[in-house]
Amino acid sequence: MNTIESFNFTEISHNNKKILYNKLHPLAENNIDPKINFDIPTGKSIWIDSAASFLGKENVISLESNNYKDLFDPDTNIYFCDDSCFYLISKALYKAHNPSSFVFYYSPFLKYKTLQDIKTIIEVYRNFSNNTKILVVIDLKFLLYHRIKLTNRDAVEILSPKKYKNIRAFEYYMEF
Repeated sequence: MNTIESFNFTEISHNNKKILYNKLHPLAENNIDPKINFDIPTGKSIWIDSAASFLGKENVISLESNNYKDLFDPDTNIYFCDDSCFYLISKALYKAHNPSSFVFYYSPFLKYKTLQDIKTIIEVYRNFSNNTKILVVIDLKFLLYHRIKLTNRDAVEILSPKKYKNIRAFEYYMEF
């Protein structure tokens, strides 16, 4: 197996970008998993790095990474930014659209972070407005925590959602 020492998106072909995007974003090839039973409030919804534009709904605003900008139709309701700017753009979108929810559906933006990092991210979004729901569907396998000391349930309880549901072995739906 070869290890990639450096990686540049500008060097990847369009087809390979599409393959990579589809692997990282489950919603890109499928609809929402029916086991999740999403309780998305009515009104506008901002989906953070979750391939929401594939849902084709007018009340959904997508925020995606600039790396994949050339994969999308420019006429759709999508905003692009660098991964480091998600907070700033989300806050601007919140002020412009006053959404009823932020959704992280298997978002790569939340992968390979510690439980404290995820908690901090949720708090940042919570600070935009106390009335806006934050819905997270996540695979805990991609989070960084000590699995020998903590069970999946312990990890979820550290994140402190208002309610949560176990979907599959490591996959959870959480509402903040």
